[in-house]
Parts: sequence; C-alpha cells; structure tokens
Amino acid sequence: MNRKLFYYLHSIVARRILGLFVLCAMLPTATLGIFTLSQVADKLREQAHERLHQASKNVAMTIVEGLTFLKSEMEELAASRGKDAGLSHLVASKQGGDPLHHRFLSLAILQPNAKTKVIFGKLCPLPPLNERILKQLSSGKAFIYAGRTDRPPPVFIAIAVGKGTAPRFLVGEINPDYLWERVSDALPPLTEAAIIDSAGTGLYCSPLFPLATIARFKNGQQPAFGQYELPDGADTYLANHRSIFLRGAFLTDDWTVVVTQSKADAFMALTKFARTFILILVLTLLVVCYLSSVQIRRSLVPLARLKEGTRHISRGDFASRIEVNSGDEFEEVADSFNIMAEHLRRQFETLSGTGQIVRTILTALERKKIIAAVVNNMQSVIGCDQVALFLLEPGLKDTAIAYHSNAGGENPAYTVFPPEELDLLEKTPESLLVGPGEFSGLLSTVGRGGLMAHALLPIRLHQNIGGILVLGYREKPDRPQEDLLRARQIADQIAVAIVNADLIDELAQLSWGTLTALARAVDTNSPWTAGHSERVTELSLRIGKAMGLSPQELQLLHQGGLLHDIGKISVPGSVLDKPGKLTEEEFALIREHPAKGALILEPIPPYRKVIPLVEQHHEWFNGEGYPLGLAGEAISLGARILAVADVYDALLSDRPYRAGWESHRVLAYIEERAGHQFDPAVVDAFLTICGDEVPA
Repeated sequence: MNRKLFYYLHSIVARRILGLFVLCAMLPTATLGIFTLSQVADKLREQAHERLHQASKNVAMTIVEGLTFLKSEMEELAASRGKDAGLSHLVASKQGGDPLHHRFLSLAILQPNAKTKVIFGKLCPLPPLNERILKQLSSGKAFIYAGRTDRPPPVFIAIAVGKGTAPRFLVGEINPDYLWERVSDALPPLTEAAIIDSAGTGLYCSPLFPLATIARFKNGQQPAFGQYELPDGADTYLANHRSIFLRGAFLTDDWTVVVTQSKADAFMALTKFARTFILILVLTLLVVCYLSSVQIRRSLVPLARLKEGTRHISRGDFASRIEVNSGDEFEEVADSFNIMAEHLRRQFETLSGTGQIVRTILTALERKKIIAAVVNNMQSVIGCDQVALFLLEPGLKDTAIAYHSNAGGENPAYTVFPPEELDLLEKTPESLLVGPGEFSGLLSTVGRGGLMAHALLPIRLHQNIGGILVLGYREKPDRPQEDLLRARQIADQIAVAIVNADLIDELAQLSWGTLTALARAVDTNSPWTAGHSERVTELSLRIGKAMGLSPQELQLLHQGGLLHDIGKISVPGSVLDKPGKLTEEEFALIREHPAKGALILEPIPPYRKVIPLVEQHHEWFNGEGYPLGLAGEAISLGARILAVADVYDALLSDRPYRAGWESHRVLAYIEERAGHQFDPAVVDAFLTICGDEVPA
C-alpha cells in the first residue's frame, strides 16, 4: 500500500486528494482532541484542588480532634483523687491497657518555683506563662506550645491541676507518631501534607512533601485558605492550605495545614488520555492514508488510462479504447472518450478519404478520370447508398450526361432537365435535400431503387451550372449537414478539376494544332513534300504502338514526327524543288537541316526532349548517317523509328528528280537495309504493321 501510495504521490492530483483526506479527517479530530484535552485538564485541575481542599479540611479536623482527645485524657488524669499517689496509680492502670506513652513521649507535673515531678519520660519545659495564659488555664482550657530547640520542634500540651494560690500544671509532650498517624490516615492517596505553626516552622512534613512550600509561610501573612501551583525542580505541585483555629481552645496561634499533590499524579488520567489520543491520531492517520490510497488509486488509474488514451489519439491511433469500470463519473468520462475516439476515427478516415478523392480529382487531367474518381470513391467518404454525377453538355442547355456509381462510371446515360428543375438548381447556392417525387425529371435516369432521399449539389463552371452531384439515401441520413458540407467541398473541387481538365485539353489541342500547323508550314515549302510530316508522324505512332511504347514515349514520338523536318525552313525552295542532281553545296544544305531543327527547338524548354529525335532521324544504325555519326542504341529510339517512317514516305512519294516507288519495292528496300541504315527491331515492327496491306 505504501509503495503504491508513494508511486501515486508523484501526481499533483494524488497529493491534493491525500491532503484533503488528511485535512478533513485529522483537523476535526485534532481540534476535538485538543479541545477535549483542555476541558479534561481544567476539570482534573478543578477536581484536584477540590480534593486537596477537602483533604486539608479533613487533616485540620483530625488534628483538632486528636488534640481535643489528648486534652480530655490529661483532664481525666488531673481529676483523679489523691494527689501524687492517685496520678501514679492512674498512670499505672493506663499502662496496663492503653499506655499513655503511645500518645505522650513524657508526662510531668510542673509548679513554678518548685520541684518538678516527672511521671514518665523526660523533663518537660515549663510553659511560657503570663497573666492571660494563667487566667485561661485557670478557666479549664489547655495550652499548646512548641519547643524551639529541635527540628521539627516538640509540641507540648499543658492544663492546670487543682486550685489554689500555687498553681500546678500537668504537661505532656505529644507523641508525633500518634498525631501524624491520624493525619496520614486522613490524607488521600498520592498526596503529601505539612503542619506549619504561626512562625512558619514546619511541625510535621510527610516524607515526599516539597519543602520549598514551607517558605511561603515564613512571613505569616498567608490567608486562612488558598490554592496554588508550586514549581519544585523538574516537577510542579498543586497545593491547598487552610488554617487550624487553635486559639480559642488551646491558647496558641493558629497552625496551617498544607496538602500537596504532584501535578503529574493529579493529571495521570489526562496523560493516559493524551497517550491514547495520540495512538488514536496515529491510527486515524494510517486509516486515512489507506482510504486515501484506495481513493487515489480509484481516481488515478482512470486518469492514467485516459492520459494514455489521449497519447494514442495524439499519435493518430484512433482505434485506441480505454476501459474503466469504476461505476462513477470516471466511467462516464471513459465512455465519452471512447465515443469521441470513434468519432475522431470516422472523421479522420473521412478526411483522409476526402483528401484522397480531392487529390485524385485534382491530379486527374482528364474528365474521364475525374468522373471515375468521384463515382467510385464517393461512398467511402459519405455514407450514402448511390452516387451520380451529371455533366451538362456544352452548347446544350438542358441536356446532361449522367454517370452512376452502380455502373462504375461506365455506360453514361443522357437526360434532359425540365426547365423548372434547372431554374431551382440555379437558385440553390450550396445543396438541396429532396424526398420521393421531387426532381423526377433529373432523377429519372438514376432509378429510385428504394432510395428515400437525394442530396443535390450544383457544380458551377464559370458561374454557370455545369453539373450536379447527386447522393442517394435509402434512409434519412444520420448527419445530413455533415455529409452535405463534405460533399459540397468535394463538389467545389470537382468544379476546379473539370475547369483545369478543360483548360489542359484546350492547351493540348492548341499545342497539337500549333505543331501540326508548323509541320504543314514546313511541308508547304515545297509542293513535293506536302503532308509528309503528318504521314511520317502517323506511321511512326503505329510502329511505336507495335513496339509497346508508353503513352509518354508515344507523345514524344508524336511531337518529333511533326517537327522532324523543321530545319528545312532554312533550305531554299529552289534546292528542294530542283529536278536534277544536287551539287555538293546544295546537298550540304540539305544535310544541315537536322542540326538546324535542333537549333530552332533549343530555346523552347517543353520541346528539349524532342531535340534528339529531330537531330538524329538521319543517323544510320551502322554509324554512317549524319549529322553526328551515331550508331546503334546511341541513337534515340524515337529517331530510329522516324528514320524508317521518313524513308518509307519519301521513297513512296514523287520527287522532282524521280517518280515515287512501288510500295513492295520500298518494303524490300527497308528490309534489305535493316542492320545497316535501320534498326532491325524497328524494321520488324514496321513490317508487322504493314502485313499484306501496304501503308498509304
């Protein structure tokens, strides 16, 4: 548990939960405990002082009772008949049953200015006499006085014996053991007591009584009653004192009884309670830590799983799911997270599919590819049951070609829009969701097939409707706005792609038209070569297809065929139309036209790949051609194909210096020159396409 708790405490949330648990559990407990301790301490202090107060009262009463009893015994002795003999006889009788020495240490008869008679014990001192004391003793009262020699001082009690002018006194020294035993019996457990006379002298102290307390009574100015706390070294004592009123009965100043108790003893119950309370606090803290660890785990495990789930989502793992079975809000959050992850997964797949369709549409430079990309892939992005794309025919306002996903974009069908439907679509800026029976004219070629709803999205080309994207649903779509928004984005890209494709098609037509016009311009330099470049191009393309050239290579061959004789622009018409044999200078002009053609095309970057075909179409396979003398595969393949087609058309056509050859003769010539002038592979392909039919 501790390891798990310490592990989880790395989390701020865990520390917050633990702090709240400890605060909520320990603060009330500690407050209640401290308050209770304070109340108990006050109550114990009050009870302790009350106990001490009662104890001091009991001790005072015990002392008074003891002194009164001693006085009664002395009066009994004094009342015995017979003077000395009677006293001695009484003493002897007392010694047999309850000896007086248990209560008196000594007993004597004293007479001023006369001999003292000791009954037993040692000689007792004569009491300090004055007229007031003599008068009090004569009235039958006792007199108590203390000696001043020993510590603690002895205590004596005296009464008058007999009557007459010569007073005698029966004086006894009180046995302290008798008196203090009675005091000890009156004390509660764990308390100490002291008896102090009016001069502050301790007449009696129990063994553990704090002697420093006696010093408070040296000045004799303490009140009759009081309670206080006294420090004595490392301990503190609770004390209570009261005066013993002796003046009325014993003709002496009042004594003071002081009863004390160690504060540790008085508060022993509180100490036990405090220890128990500390144990309870520790136990409470352990229980709180355990419960908080359980709660922290219940809270942090779902949080950790949520955190890990978000990391998976951030890495693009939208299939990640988390499982929380806490039965509380964390489980609801986990379920919401899983729903969100599933929604994100669908959104991401939809966005990816949308992006793929858009890329396919925008990179497709032909209408056919654009149409196929839309009708074949649209349903993977939008959860519809059918897709149709209507493209209006240029020049025909109400006629469109419909392409359906059911046919994979093949077998398009023509449809005619009712004017009212077309007008309504013209007024629709984004999309229109229609039910059964609506737009029946437009949707007649789609076929209902159980479809309950259709979404119509106009495709605008140059501010006018050029097509309609139609989505069919068998049931009402769950998220129509989301589907329509995404379909609208794709429809806009369809419009861009179609405009681009049309523009590229127009540019291509312009380019090929320009090349064809240029070829014709070159060929019209001589009436003998009219149409030569176009015929060579057509034959070269047939040979190239027979040899399996790629579309890009065929396009390059097409351009090279139209431009292969562009260098003849620099050759005078008189040389081209000369009926007789050419001079060396004239033939040199003819041989320059491949290089001249390459020079003409060099500044035009799109035609740089055509330059090798133009420059090398008069090279021979054995290296005897011109202008570079290249041989074999050093000659570009397009140039080798053009060489065969060029010679074939030239020999087959009339020239001013000869008539055109028969086709079989031309074929024989080309076949014979294979490996010398012509590439054998090209000749084989040429002969294959010729077959029994000689190309015209």
